[in-house]
Amino acid sequence: MGLSWKNCGIKALWQDKTVIEADMWFASSKTCHGCGYVKKDLLLQEREWVCPQCRTKHNRDKNAAINLAKLGNNLPTRRGNVMFIQFNIFCES
Repeated sequence: MGLSWKNCGIKALWQDKTVIEADMWFASSKTCHGCGYVKKDLLLQEREWVCPQCRTKHNRDKNAAINLAKLGNNLPTRRGNVMFIQFNIFCES
C-alpha cells in the first residue's frame, strides 16, 4: 500500500467513508455505462467513442468515472458514503 493509499484510508476514516479499489483490469473506459457493452478494441489514444449497441457517445474519462461510481454503488456499503479511487486519481462522491 503506497503513501497515497494510506492517506486516503485515514481521510476516509475521519469522514466515516469507505475506500474501494477497483480491480486493475476492470474495463471502466471500455464499458458502455448505458448498456454494458464492452469495446475490447478501444485504443488508448481514442478519447471518445460511440457504443455500437445503444449508440451512446462516450468521453473516455467521464465514462470511466461513471462506471467506477456504479461499481462502488453496487457493493454492499452505505450508498453515498463511498470514496472511489483508481490509479491514484481521487474522486469523492
